[in-house]
Amino acid sequence: MAITELNSTMSKSKISRVTGIQRSTIYSELNHTETVKEYNTRMDSGTVNKVIEISSDRVTYGHRRVWAMLRNTGIYVNKTTVYRIMKKHKLTLPAYMHRTKEATRLEIADNPNMIAETDITYIPTKREMTYLICLKDVFSKKWYGYNYGKSCTAGDAISAVIDSMSKQFSGSIPDNFILRTDNGPQFISDRFNKELKLLNIGHEYIEKETPTENGDIESFHNSIKTDYIWVDEIENYSTGTELIGEAFSDYNNIRPHSTINYYPPAVFEEKWFSDSSFREEYKVYLDKLKEKRYRRYRKNKEVKKSVR
Repeated sequence: MAITELNSTMSKSKISRVTGIQRSTIYSELNHTETVKEYNTRMDSGTVNKVIEISSDRVTYGHRRVWAMLRNTGIYVNKTTVYRIMKKHKLTLPAYMHRTKEATRLEIADNPNMIAETDITYIPTKREMTYLICLKDVFSKKWYGYNYGKSCTAGDAISAVIDSMSKQFSGSIPDNFILRTDNGPQFISDRFNKELKLLNIGHEYIEKETPTENGDIESFHNSIKTDYIWVDEIENYSTGTELIGEAFSDYNNIRPHSTINYYPPAVFEEKWFSDSSFREEYKVYLDKLKEKRYRRYRKNKEVKKSVR
């Protein structure tokens, strides 16, 4: 307060001589004061309250997803402003370093409904262990369908495929559609592969001991657990069934996804098929994202090389 008051009557050099405070500290304090004033005058209380409401309701969201939730409901505000509001109210999350994926020999999807991934994850409850088998689109990130149960057999994996094909394609599966899996016993079984053949679905395996090749579905399962399951401990299979159903709807229709420009997968898919300008804009965005990841990958390699 003293620095702010003195600033109106004397130069910063004189303030430094009089108070004994370094000029760099004075500049920093005055800049901070101006930022706070700008923040307080520019942001209306309704927007601030909305940011706090979303952050409190979705405690696993960082500032980018909170910004996307606002944008997707018609409230347009700068990402930096959202970050400042969350930081001011101690709602920010610790920084997370994403690992850059290596190039692989696998097929590359450049449209929705070309390639899906599937895998099995464990969902512990207070009373028993349960299993979730999901199918997810590699390009649009849409969660097609799933099987949630107390076992994880080849039959359960087939049930997940049938549920997904029914929900996503109403039984009319596109030509050349591919399902990517690891080499788990359920997925290499004759029963599973015969069912895929009957459905006219191609089967692509990742290399053994290369989980990064199936990284999309691994990341997806982590997101499901972080945003929906670990928030509250599941009592039993019945409550787990209800929770997974709610998560399925929220993930596809509301939750912003970072790799599709922070749109929910169902919204992204609808825009992709209905708006040619959106497709072109997204391709530009995707190129920039790939370039950014490549630069980060090169930087990490240089750092590792210098450490050696």
